[in-house]
This record gives sequence, structure tokens and C-alpha cells, in this order.
Amino acid sequence: MDYLAARTASHTVIGFANVMRGFLRSLFRR
Repeated sequence: MDYLAARTASHTVIGFANVMRGFLRSLFRR
């Protein structure tokens, strides 16, 4: 597997996890 592709995939997964965590946090804050 290409190194750049693997790094991009991991970065995308981490970014998506951060977005989901922030969304759930804002949802539970109400």
C-alpha cells in the first residue's frame, strides 16, 4: 500500500472521529 494513501486515510479517519466527538459533545451539552 502507498505510504501517502495510508497516511491520508488515517488522517481522514482521525478527522472524522474528531468531528463526530465534537458533534456528540455539543449534542449532550444541551
